[in-house]
Amino acid sequence: MTRSDQEGHLPEVDYGEVMDYGEVLWRWLWNLNEYGMCLVNNVPTLPGSVIKVCKRIGRIQETLYGKVFELLVKDNPATIANTGEGLPLHMDLLYYKSPPGLSLLHCLRYDDSVIGGESLLLDCYPILEDLKNNYPEQFHTLTRVPATFQSIHHTGVPPTHFIRRVPHVVLGHHEEIVAVNWCPIAEGALQVSPVDVEPYYQAYLLLAKLFNTSERLLKFRLLPGQLISFNNRRILHGRNSFHSKERGGVRHFEGLFINVDESNSQFHLLNNKFGSEPPKYVFNHSVF
Repeated sequence: MTRSDQEGHLPEVDYGEVMDYGEVLWRWLWNLNEYGMCLVNNVPTLPGSVIKVCKRIGRIQETLYGKVFELLVKDNPATIANTGEGLPLHMDLLYYKSPPGLSLLHCLRYDDSVIGGESLLLDCYPILEDLKNNYPEQFHTLTRVPATFQSIHHTGVPPTHFIRRVPHVVLGHHEEIVAVNWCPIAEGALQVSPVDVEPYYQAYLLLAKLFNTSERLLKFRLLPGQLISFNNRRILHGRNSFHSKERGGVRHFEGLFINVDESNSQFHLLNNKFGSEPPKYVFNHSVF
């Protein structure tokens, strides 16, 4: 099954139309289904606006970070996300047995004095298709050998002890890719048979290179009032490091997660009304 390519740009919808018109809401969900990502413009730059957007398609999936989390430089940060450090391409919360399906990030403030901090998005599906076709042995290794994802911080706030072992690539009944697991910053020690160690790392390093050198990478500065939504089981995201050239410069996002099954339900309902074609699979360990 092939997917359309977004041709180097983000599909977009308008906040007011998403909130008022069912057909535009369907278009937003269609973009998420087709491309795995969609930008929502003209969202009010008020705290909690991301919640209003979320309620159009599903309920918040609460995690150890609560219902809504902030991406903002803080003193004594509990996570690297609340620093100015760059974040490599990754997926969120892969140490959960049911990682979030959709992620919403809303830009409340991004001062002109802030240098860097560009958002990064990469659709990993076509890259994995290339890996499958051109490096079948390495692809098979990544579908077979389990990686370890973990968050173990007994003195953290909150304290955590999450461990999950799962291959980087998950296949469905027809050997199609139905989910991806990629988060280098949350990987623990590999716990596999010795015979699998070398093949695993050879395949892992190859895939990492394909991700990090891909010409499909989208890099952009999310502006105040813009909200990026993406499929956390298909799209890798990250950011460049940033700093302020003037004292007090702020980069402030609010984010939340949505269970992909609820958003799929809303999409099916709207697609029956406004769509002309059946939906494609959306990387939630299942096919339509």
